[in-house]
Amino acid sequence: MDPIEARLEMIRKGAAVVVVLCTWMLVRLRTRSRPSITYAPMSARDEERQHNLRFIYQSSDTQCVELLRMSRAPFFQLCDLFRNRELLKDTIHCTIEEQVS
Repeated sequence: MDPIEARLEMIRKGAAVVVVLCTWMLVRLRTRSRPSITYAPMSARDEERQHNLRFIYQSSDTQCVELLRMSRAPFFQLCDLFRNRELLKDTIHCTIEEQVS
């Protein structure tokens, strides 16, 4: 290979590297400028869940059996069992009682 062909080959490789870097930068800039997906406020949904759970907790054992298929005492014992054995954990969006119910 003569020196001119070697130089042309190096120029081609350099041009390919420049094209790849420019494409990568363009993709990075486009993904940053895209608007992120926004969700509705969770407060209404959280209030609804809390209302439903309060209804279950404060209802009679008969209503609790209709809703959860067990009375309140075994339900809370089961929740305590899951909590003590660390089989379930409270999250920022959902308590253990809600996960069990």
